[in-house]
Amino acid sequence: MPGNLPYQWLGDTYPGPAFEGLLPPAAALALMAAYVLLPLGAAVAVLRRRDA
Repeated sequence: MPGNLPYQWLGDTYPGPAFEGLLPPAAALALMAAYVLLPLGAAVAVLRRRDA
């Protein structure tokens, strides 16, 4: 499915095109950003706290 590239890295559990059009693109983008940035931020916070 070549048209499904943005969803492939999320794995098979992500519903992909089934929910396309359900959210405005900006909201979907914000959700994806949170999905990536929140765990990253948590990891950085834990590492910083362990260092101090």
